[in-house]
Amino acid sequence: MQRRPGFTLVELVVVVLVMGILAAVGVGKYQDMTAEGEKATLQSNVETIQLQIDLMTARRNGQPPVNIRPEWFQAKTIPPHPQDKWGLNPVQRVNDAAKENPNKVVLTDSAAGAYWYNVANGSFRARVMWQGSRRATLDYYNEVNDAAYTNLDAAEAEL
Repeated sequence: MQRRPGFTLVELVVVVLVMGILAAVGVGKYQDMTAEGEKATLQSNVETIQLQIDLMTARRNGQPPVNIRPEWFQAKTIPPHPQDKWGLNPVQRVNDAAKENPNKVVLTDSAAGAYWYNVANGSFRARVMWQGSRRATLDYYNEVNDAAYTNLDAAEAEL
């Protein structure tokens, strides 16, 4: 019996199966890398904006600036929040010396701003996406904002 050139059905199924496994692993890694990139960008944005606020506060003899101005940054725009999928107001401003964090730390389509700035004390924070649990979201919030909160008081209710 003479064999014709080509692949058998079993060989094709094995190849498709192996390609499916590799694709599944690749998609998972891609999603992990995308999430890490967003977090690193957000951390960098918070640090950059806070440095500008601190610089302006020093120039104003200890008084935090009333607004975060786009011209302070190289691109002449406030660094965008990488997780803002809704086109929110970039920064929610409040004026309450007793507050260090926003009431709602989770970034949603109804948030008053992707970032939060307290004019009274110069506190600047980024809202963050829900991370699957209250603890994971609080940990993510702390990492992004270089904080070490164990309880966000009123903000905790949002978690």
